[in-house]
Amino acid sequence: IRVGEKTLKFLQVENMDAVIEELLKPGKKGEGERPFWAKIWESSVLLAHFLSSLPVKPDVSMLEIGCGMGVSGLFAAAFGHDTILTDINEDALAFARANAALNGLDESRIIRLDWGSDRLYRKFDLIFGSDVLYTDGSYGLLIQFLKTHLKPDGRVVLAVSGFISATTFFEEAEPIFKIKKKTYTLRSDARSHSIFLYTLEYR
Repeated sequence: IRVGEKTLKFLQVENMDAVIEELLKPGKKGEGERPFWAKIWESSVLLAHFLSSLPVKPDVSMLEIGCGMGVSGLFAAAFGHDTILTDINEDALAFARANAALNGLDESRIIRLDWGSDRLYRKFDLIFGSDVLYTDGSYGLLIQFLKTHLKPDGRVVLAVSGFISATTFFEEAEPIFKIKKKTYTLRSDARSHSIFLYTLEYR
């Protein structure tokens, strides 16, 4: 994947159908879970482009939530940003670490994080994520996590694919955050689809 003047390589699951079939077998660990982390979503690439445009400042700290295979966070690290990548899924973290090593970014901090229960005991200038709003039941937990970990003058940037309906999240977040939205349309020979880039800042 090329973003700006940098190109990174990413390992991904080759036999996705077989993985999904195995996960959906009764009694299997992770039964019923769809491995959303195992696909490189266009939203993560768009977010990587956004992060690449930010000036690099040594005193600016960044946190990625739901890093999946690490596309956005590793590009942020590659461009020199002080970034921690997090995910709750151990398989996703394994891929993110492998992709970090593949691109000479071995020193990247990649850790397991459940935003419903874990606390990092520090605050960040920028918290970002792509397509992390697909589970309605997690919205309240995520908003509380953001309030706990975002600096007073910090911001949250979320890339959301057009097929995800996250209206409830933004309704719940609106009393706390000022929300700005930009729409991007990606086109290919066969189809086009929208990705929304949301910026949240404290009121």
